[in-house]
Formats: sequence, C-alpha cells, structure tokens
Amino acid sequence: MLFIPTFLQVILTAKFEKLKYNFSWFYSNYDMIEKDIRNQYVAVKDRKHIDNDVGLEAIIKDLI
Repeated sequence: MLFIPTFLQVILTAKFEKLKYNFSWFYSNYDMIEKDIRNQYVAVKDRKHIDNDVGLEAIIKDLI
C-alpha cells in the first residue's frame, strides 16, 4: 500500500525535525550554558541561545 503523507503530517515532521536539532544543539552546548547561565530558564531557537531569565513567565513574555 502506498503511503502519501498529508499536509499536516509534513508540517509536523518538519516541526519535530527542528525541535530535534534544537535539543541536539542544547545538549551539545550544555556545559557552556550551565557555566554561563546558572539556575535560569533558557530559550533556544534555530540552534541559537536567544534568551534566558530566572522567571519562565519573563521569557515567554519576551518571546511573544
């Protein structure tokens, strides 16, 4: 049987790939992040550190 992905499946696959790359970047840079940004929440986008703060609400507010 031929599998033809739906538009939603294609979009979700792309989103999960992006998420996977961001987590990969985060874990490969964890030592640097832990050293420079202790006890804070960290926002990562496109394999880059874009924000950090002690309050999660503050990061969410900055990103909206």
